[in-house]
Amino acid sequence: MAGADAAREYLAEHDAALDFACLNRVWIARRILQAIRAEAQMLLDVSHNHVLPAQVDGERGFLHRKGRHRPIRAW
Repeated sequence: MAGADAAREYLAEHDAALDFACLNRVWIARRILQAIRAEAQMLLDVSHNHVLPAQVDGERGFLHRKGRHRPIRAW
């Protein structure tokens, strides 16, 4: 099924992009901490783009959330 293959390929590429974004945020934070000669501990890492399996009104599929995520306090 061509549609299923395209969906699997999209989800794999999406997951790879999320992994890259997470590592990029860590790298940026480390560079900033080095520049200001400080130490810190990561308390929260929230992605604002994700695709999750979901069921809506009894129909199974995927929920794609894209955009700004409301800030969450870590303390």
